[in-house]
Amino acid sequence: MTVQFASLKEENVTIRVMDFSGRLVLVQEYAADNGINEAVLQLDGLQAGVYLVRISNATSTAEPMRIVKEFKRIFLIDIGNARLPDFGGQAFLKLSVLFAHV
Repeated sequence: MTVQFASLKEENVTIRVMDFSGRLVLVQEYAADNGINEAVLQLDGLQAGVYLVRISNATSTAEPMRIVKEFKRIFLIDIGNARLPDFGGQAFLKLSVLFAHV
């Protein structure tokens, strides 16, 4: 699965994937560039189910995005009312999931 996000500067971000019970199943560090970034997450070993994807930097965390992993596919099911952190009126992160076969 590919996670796409935007950053206002070069910085380290952390991408976390949790199962629906809140158990952390994947943590991936990423060195983000200024602008649009894409990080590939290896979800092959995860069972089918609902997962939350959350991305954060040193000062803020974006609202989680819910995805469903089926046997060979991943679907974005809800971004809810995603709120982006406020950095002087500028959004720091926009998290989106690019659909992928796993």
